[in-house]
Amino acid sequence: MYRKYEFNLTEEVFAANLDDDKVAYYYLDQPFTYGELIQLVQDFNSCLLSLGVEPGDRLILSMNDSPTLVAIFLAACARGAIPICVNPKLREKNFNHILHDSGAVLVVCEPEYQAIVSATLRNAGLSAKVHLLINDSYDKLFKVEASALLLSGYLGVGEDIRFNRAPPDSPAFWQYTSGTTGVPKATKHHGLAMVESNRLFAVGTLGIGSSNIIYSVPKMSFGYGLGNSLFFTLLNHATALLDPYWPSPERVVANIQRIRPNVLFGVPAIFSSLIEHGEEIVGAMGQEAIFCSAGSPLPGSVFNKWKHRYQAVICDGIGATEVGHIFLNNRRGDAKAGVTGKPVEGYAVKVVKQDGQEAGLDEQGVLYVRGPSLALGYFNDSVRTRERFVDGWYRTGDLFTKDKEGYYRFQGREDDVFKVNGQWVAPLEIESFLLCNCAFLKEAVLVPILDSKEMTVPFLFLVKRENTLSESEASGQIMAYLKEAFEPYKLPVRIVFQIEIPKNENGKVVRSALGRDISCKSKGNSLSKATSQPKEREMSIS
Repeated sequence: MYRKYEFNLTEEVFAANLDDDKVAYYYLDQPFTYGELIQLVQDFNSCLLSLGVEPGDRLILSMNDSPTLVAIFLAACARGAIPICVNPKLREKNFNHILHDSGAVLVVCEPEYQAIVSATLRNAGLSAKVHLLINDSYDKLFKVEASALLLSGYLGVGEDIRFNRAPPDSPAFWQYTSGTTGVPKATKHHGLAMVESNRLFAVGTLGIGSSNIIYSVPKMSFGYGLGNSLFFTLLNHATALLDPYWPSPERVVANIQRIRPNVLFGVPAIFSSLIEHGEEIVGAMGQEAIFCSAGSPLPGSVFNKWKHRYQAVICDGIGATEVGHIFLNNRRGDAKAGVTGKPVEGYAVKVVKQDGQEAGLDEQGVLYVRGPSLALGYFNDSVRTRERFVDGWYRTGDLFTKDKEGYYRFQGREDDVFKVNGQWVAPLEIESFLLCNCAFLKEAVLVPILDSKEMTVPFLFLVKRENTLSESEASGQIMAYLKEAFEPYKLPVRIVFQIEIPKNENGKVVRSALGRDISCKSKGNSLSKATSQPKEREMSIS
């Protein structure tokens, strides 16, 4: 799997015969060339040298998407240091955990977050040990804390880079998991991980090349966005659109109309919110544009609306932080609604039952994956590494089935399924059914709740679209559909309408928060008595 010679990830990027005058990125409507990017990498490499950053040192990049983020990431890799991109909106608790767990020697952040980052460093007693760099490349109208350094002070002083080469199976960068099922874990990626992911998925499956303009709505603080905007762009000498602001449907549409990308990476929530703008989007991007979704399963209803209304095929796929990027997906020529697709060439997957045997056709089990971009394991967590990385395979924790045509279907997370009266309930089965059949619903989440007798019962949490059915009408229609389609034990005993569903920084639903809230409110009360809260209304189901 690994090349035998020594290797540097940034050197590999620079080896792609880069044309200095070609646009690498469009940022705030301004072109940023490959030549400018190389100069910026040289500047920041000199910056890291002057700050005493050594090979193997960890750097936390808590930044918005920008060419500066790309350049610092590459400068760190060139030096042999370990860059760690994190969501700049990360909650203080998780940021503090990452700060201590990683042992980072330097943090780079945006001006608007410096007060929070500085306070976290002070509270952790790390102000004297960790350098704080402020990204003032695009905003100089702010007050700087006395202990902070400015990136602008290092511009224009860079010299030719001396690449720190290491065996290709050495750690090159880290990514922290979302922490949905616990504290975030540092996933160690080797130097060739994204080179191989690019070769097999971006080039081999999607056909991305130098003529493409890529727009990744997911940010580079997530593994999905990092692959799209940094690796798939630069390794293919392509161009990408970078937006520092958090996405909204209006902003995404405006970006597409201005820059006219021909590759769009998104998540299901984005594609769902853009349905009514499909004509404008396809008109700007062209009929041959590539649409790719990942992060969570794409509802079949969303796939069908884009396909039938606009002849746009969204290629849904699944990846994992521990695999680097997408390893199982739909192809444009044979994509189907409601399925995750087939393995990317170069990856092997298998579905394993609880007894450890490989599942047969249409039998449910946990998905395992093997391939050249598989991570080296978790930092400082040998127990979870042994549990998840087994004999060259990564155990995803995702439940799947495989049909006779070779398509894999996502059935939920093994952490999400629960038993009612001794029988298994898979929430995704109910949730997907409702989102496909009830156009008035925006979100649906089924979670287990303990009733007053300490018995597990299903509660259904819903977010309704505006100006549609009333809650009582919606509840009646929902239960009528569910009673026709599912066994009684799978039916919710109560429907809870909410303004929003709680999510973590990565946009993933925090099911435990829903269950915890209701469990606390229902303690000692009969479930037949509804309670009223500002953000939710409960409806008992008889």
